[in-house]
Amino acid sequence: MSLRQAKLVLLDQYPNYQVEIIVVDNASKDNTRSVAMGYACQVAIEERRNVSSARNRGAQEANGEILIFIDADYRVGMNFLREIVNTFENNNDIVALGVKVNVEPGDLDPIQRSFANFALFLLRLIKKVSFGVFVFRKGYFHHLGGFNEEFFAYEDVELHDNIKNDLRRKVSKYVVITDTRVYSSGRGFHRGGMISTYLKMLLSRESRKDPDKCAYWYERN
Repeated sequence: MSLRQAKLVLLDQYPNYQVEIIVVDNASKDNTRSVAMGYACQVAIEERRNVSSARNRGAQEANGEILIFIDADYRVGMNFLREIVNTFENNNDIVALGVKVNVEPGDLDPIQRSFANFALFLLRLIKKVSFGVFVFRKGYFHHLGGFNEEFFAYEDVELHDNIKNDLRRKVSKYVVITDTRVYSSGRGFHRGGMISTYLKMLLSRESRKDPDKCAYWYERN
């Protein structure tokens, strides 16, 4: 597990830093719970099948002052946690941050991978969001009200829109750090309907509240 390796790198610089790895079992039908426990992770249960509810449940369980949300099919670089902590320790005015996300190199052919990474670059440029990875000081996360549980998809975009409102009012400071990398699984490209679903979510805010229209994320074999 890449997060465990990143934890060891963090502890080399901050030996007394307390790190919790919390896995939220969101009504899974596989052995998610037992696998997570096998890696000595803390497991939280959220029976409502909703990504926002799952993320908020993890935040409720966390004791630390920095909250890091990351999708289960992502791999982090070994310096991931260290760079996040360094950024917060050295910049008291930063309340939230993102990272650069690329598609896992071995998951797609070079053409598909280039297209996917360019799409992620455009989304990061336009929305200022690092999709699948969200980092907050706990107090600021609660100030935002957490993830809106009305939404079954694009909950990250909704939350970052709230951050932008604060940025315009000079209430907060958000950055995307580039000294570490996170790699997203390319499995979404192997399922039909990816592009059309993302476009639908982008263009229709109401679609994000409809579990049937968000089935791409929830109905997987």
